[in-house]
Amino acid sequence: MSSNSPYIPGVTARDPAMFFGRADELAQLTDAIRKGSSQAVVGLRRIGKSSLLYHLSHHTSLPDHVAIVYLDLLDANYHTAPGLLGGIWRGLQQATGRGDVPSAAPDMAAFTSAIRQMKADGY
Repeated sequence: MSSNSPYIPGVTARDPAMFFGRADELAQLTDAIRKGSSQAVVGLRRIGKSSLLYHLSHHTSLPDHVAIVYLDLLDANYHTAPGLLGGIWRGLQQATGRGDVPSAAPDMAAFTSAIRQMKADGY
């Protein structure tokens, strides 16, 4: 059986032209973020949860004080504490444009301190 579907199972849809039909879900997530509340994204495997979150973090207009970091946790680089913290640090630098965020996370204590400072600064 041949399929004409452009989607590959297990691959996040990163191209905005390939992501559609989720306006209600994006609006719900965006509204929760603006209100400062949390929202769980749950569903069956391969239903598009990662694509939804990728699109939210890369292609949705959010308030200036919001910094979203998208990490693909299937990437082995994030399977250790230093790797995960480093990925979050780099994502925060990119999301906020802050040069004062160190390029590498030294340890959990410094990471926690920097997150508290960012929160105090309005993020």
